[in-house]
Amino acid sequence: MAEENTCIALQDIGDDINCKDNAGGITTVLLAYHQDVASWPDDPESPADIEAFGKLTGDLVMKTGKKMSKFELTPDKGGFTITEIGETGGKSHQMELEIYRAGLNAKVLGLMGATKNAKMVALVGDPNGNWFLMGDKDNGMYRNGGDGAKTGSARSELAGTSMKFIYPVNNPRMYTGDTTAVLTPAAE
Repeated sequence: MAEENTCIALQDIGDDINCKDNAGGITTVLLAYHQDVASWPDDPESPADIEAFGKLTGDLVMKTGKKMSKFELTPDKGGFTITEIGETGGKSHQMELEIYRAGLNAKVLGLMGATKNAKMVALVGDPNGNWFLMGDKDNGMYRNGGDGAKTGSARSELAGTSMKFIYPVNNPRMYTGDTTAVLTPAAE
């Protein structure tokens, strides 16, 4: 007797981009230390379809007195990618975030130093209104390279700082929770 398929049912996915925005890049990055999060959104429980399977439910909530910090990106620099990792039968995914800021200054160099070994969390927004959460109650994102801080070798080159973060995750999902409350220190 064949084993019953317990996977989520597949559905047709049409070309629904037609009149919708589909710009590339990232517009907003919100950063915090993993230890500063009070509660996390949940993976979907018994999702009705693959769209529901692709969304987290609930809000990211910060601990009392803590908030996320906004990293202002240099326009058209940095990016967000979801890749597959692992071997057949053991596949999962990895979210990768690269942030870039033109210019060298003490704040950005301080961020490089403060996050070099830190367990972090990020909310990443794209120009189409989509949000992605890098981190969960057990795992955070970690720095994983980037080009570092560079002055460039000629006056015509852009001086700036690049940092890359990675977050391995079983199933990639969109964050649909609140993205504004995390910018204000949480009250008791």
